Amino acid sequence: MALIYEKCRDETEKLQYIKSFKTVQTLFATHFHESTEIVYLESGKIETTINGTTFTAEEGDAIFINRFDLHSYKSEAGNLTHVFIMGKSLSEPFFRNIKGRFPSILKNKEANKEIFETVLKLIKFSGSDSLDTGICCLLLGLIEKFYPSVCTEEKKKHTWCVGSSILSINILKNLLPSPLFPLISGTVQIIFHPSSINILAYI
Repeated sequence: MALIYEKCRDETEKLQYIKSFKTVQTLFATHFHESTEIVYLESGKIETTINGTTFTAEEGDAIFINRFDLHSYKSEAGNLTHVFIMGKSLSEPFFRNIKGRFPSILKNKEANKEIFETVLKLIKFSGSDSLDTGICCLLLGLIEKFYPSVCTEEKKKHTWCVGSSILSINILKNLLPSPLFPLISGTVQIIFHPSSINILAYI
């Protein structure tokens, strides 16, 4: 399985909001990023695979992509989605106060309607650091109100493996002579995350 590090999602600490209407079925290959991503499905259906488990999100559902989650999407024609992407510095003030991760699929449609109608009224004010942080913390706080956060050893191990693999390879890249780097990095990625066969392309 080839993985993609979606670096563009981590290059800005601004709140990224994308409203998207799909006219054709769209596939997004397995990828990951350090930023937190939340997808609210206003209409349609999305099949998503997160850390090896496949879910189906329908109208009114939301998808929560925790930092470093491996995820892919199959988005059907006619889907209308609202995507919120927040960098580490935006979400950190919130996650500093809780120990856990949110469920991957948020199925409480009434709660989701309240959450996202509230946030969408404020999204037009985003753009400054203080407002972006406030909107992100409001969004995460409303999700916390309706959905308990969870933290398992498996999920903590997954996050550690991906993060450690990237960190270790970056260190090696700076220390090793160029001809040796591709040979050594392959061993490191196998130790930390055996499925990361294209990790050289991520950094």
